[in-house]
Amino acid sequence: GIDVSYYKKNSRDQILKMSVPAATGYSFWMINAGNIENKGWEVALTATPLRKESGFTWETMLNWARNTNEIIELTEGVTRQVLSDGTSIQNLQIVAEVGGSYGDLYGRGYLRDDNGNKIIGDDGLPIATNDMIKLGNNQPEWMLGWSNTFSFKNISLGFLIDVNYGGNIYMGSIRTGTRFGTLDMTLDGRENGLVVEGVTKSGAPNTVNVSSEQYWKGISNITEEFVYDATNIRFR
Repeated sequence: GIDVSYYKKNSRDQILKMSVPAATGYSFWMINAGNIENKGWEVALTATPLRKESGFTWETMLNWARNTNEIIELTEGVTRQVLSDGTSIQNLQIVAEVGGSYGDLYGRGYLRDDNGNKIIGDDGLPIATNDMIKLGNNQPEWMLGWSNTFSFKNISLGFLIDVNYGGNIYMGSIRTGTRFGTLDMTLDGRENGLVVEGVTKSGAPNTVNVSSEQYWKGISNITEEFVYDATNIRFR
């Protein structure tokens, strides 16, 4: 069997948290606003590869889905709103912006030259961008589910494999662990220091040696370092 679906759905009057002047005594207020458009495909395949006279059967289903979303509008006079206001994470923002997607992640990235090389300061440490830049989105590009059920008379065994492909996640726990030197990845350079790969502002290769402690503390507020690919496969 096969089932193919295409959908397009516009969700209006979402509950949004809007910033207000501090003089009001409040940090934000809640309103109904916005128009978010979701569209995508869903494909499901079903089959019974085996059916024996002994009573043994194998049933399987494969389900694939891809969704894209776009923020069409927020509210009058507002084209950009930080959804993560009030959190304790200062170097990461989840932003809703007209023309963008729900779940866009913004933070401080590495300052780079036109060739993509990290620019290293006189202290031997990478330089962060002054402004928050888009670093990814927390929604997967597509999802896949493969379920199987094996049955024999009154006994059955089932398992499911879930795949979430794409999307990004910010790992605050890794940022904390590296800043305080409690993770294995901070061991490199503890004996003789390290030279961070990159170029100086003049374009010459960096040659300044820094300690492992200096490096991890120095980049602890560069969000890009701790944004990871969220692709994962789960066996249930």
